[in-house]
Amino acid sequence: MISRIVVVDNGSTDETARIAAAYGAHVVYEPIRGYGRACLAGLSALRDNPPDIVAFVDADGSDELACLPVLIKPVAENEQDFVLGERIPVHRKALSFQQQFGHFLATGLINLFWKYRYHDLGPMRVITWTSLEQLAMVDQDFG
Repeated sequence: MISRIVVVDNGSTDETARIAAAYGAHVVYEPIRGYGRACLAGLSALRDNPPDIVAFVDADGSDELACLPVLIKPVAENEQDFVLGERIPVHRKALSFQQQFGHFLATGLINLFWKYRYHDLGPMRVITWTSLEQLAMVDQDFG
């Protein structure tokens, strides 16, 4: 189901990049911090030979990667263009208090103003390449 893995090292201090490369992932280095910069660097590495589907996940333990096939399935079967996963932290301390509160506040405000009920705005996302291109992502910080 997954044919290519791109790992973006955005200033990590662990061995993720080395381990990922040892398992065959294409490692891209983005020295300037920012979630958006990391995402854009990864997408740039795919641009010459774009996939049909792109999945975004964090490697910090805040995403349960075993759930990824469940998110990929509706996109691969053309039922959805975009699927947003809910974080199920692998490690108890993967999310700081500020992150937990921020997600609580953001999802509460979305529900209040737009009547959409979310539990999280987690980074585990699956989207078609075509839909991703239509979004024209440019935010280099947290977008």
